[in-house]
Amino acid sequence: MGLTDKERRTLDELAENLAHDHPHLARKLTRRQARWPHRRRLASTLLVTALPLIVLGFIALQTLVVTIGCLALIAGTTHAAAGPRRPRRKRPT
Repeated sequence: MGLTDKERRTLDELAENLAHDHPHLARKLTRRQARWPHRRRLASTLLVTALPLIVLGFIALQTLVVTIGCLALIAGTTHAAAGPRRPRRKRPT
C-alpha cells in the first residue's frame, strides 16, 4: 500500500528533523544493512558438525554414567564383602 503525498511529506520532515537533531543515528538508520558474507558457509559447517557433536556428547554422557555405576558397584561389593565391623572398645582413662 502506497503512501499519500501528505504522509510522504510528513515522513520527509521527520527524517530531516532526525538528521538535524541526531546525525549519527540518521546515518545508521538510512544506511543499508551489511550482509554477513560467510553466513551460508557457517550454517553448512554447523549443520555438518552438529550430528557428530551430538553423538560424541551422548558417548561422553554414557561413559560418565557407566563409570559412576561401576564405581558404585565396586564400592557396594567391597562394603558388603567386608562384613559388619566390630565396635571399637573405649580405652580406660
